[in-house]
Amino acid sequence: WLKQQQYLPVSRIVNLTEASRPTMSLPHTDDVMSFASLAYNHLTYNRDSYAQNLELRQMQLHQEKNYHLKWTSAVREEVRDVTDIFVGRMSNRMIVSTLVGGIAATFLSQAEAGETCPDFIRNAYYVSIFLCFVYLAM
Repeated sequence: WLKQQQYLPVSRIVNLTEASRPTMSLPHTDDVMSFASLAYNHLTYNRDSYAQNLELRQMQLHQEKNYHLKWTSAVREEVRDVTDIFVGRMSNRMIVSTLVGGIAATFLSQAEAGETCPDFIRNAYYVSIFLCFVYLAM
């Protein structure tokens, strides 16, 4: 019975046992490392982009606030200018009205139509002075 079995040499047995052992290298190790590198680079890029976008957004917000402040000050100046023009016109109107009223009062109190003056001229004179007072009263 011993003669019928063939024995392998010891060196061959060792080689078979080493070949039958599973290897310790992971399949697709290079792919996993490439993916990890890609993910790291992507996260780094996103972090840098976020920091840059944050800075740009802050600058944009400051520009918008400055624009609104400048716009508000420009509107205030425009309202101030319109108000100054209006007040100036009112002052001029008051001065002219006072002068015209003074002249009309002077004509009414001191000027007299002569005895030879026709009645329609005298009536037109008094009507025009009356209309001057009515105009100044408005």
